[in-house]
Amino acid sequence: MGHPPVSLCARTAADSQHFGANPKGIAFFDEGGHYIITVMRSDRAKYAITNSFTEGTAEENKATAQGTITYFGTYAVSEADSAIAIRIDGSSFPNWNGADQKRIVAITGDQLKLTAPIAIGTAEVFGSEPSNSSLA
Repeated sequence: MGHPPVSLCARTAADSQHFGANPKGIAFFDEGGHYIITVMRSDRAKYAITNSFTEGTAEENKATAQGTITYFGTYAVSEADSAIAIRIDGSSFPNWNGADQKRIVAITGDQLKLTAPIAIGTAEVFGSEPSNSSLA
């Protein structure tokens, strides 16, 4: 049902690596027009406390918030614009909740690249795309 997940990496403008040298992530786009994308730093330190993710220190919580982005909602493909219009129903960055955004799509072979304008320039998310080139 839907498309297989896309294994993701992320980078921001000028090749600065907001999510570290080896970010990890995944994206799902289903045939019903729903998606979820999550990207995080792979080098985040473990919390000192081992049995509860809700009891991190201020520093641990800050590192988690700054090294992770997750958002989900609905999408529509515009093949004419090579773009995806996304509606963000929920995000780990609460300012995006309820927002409408656009991602430019480029598919080369089995590689998918989503590009989005952000406050510091652009962000790119890229990775292996399902075997067919249609997202919807």
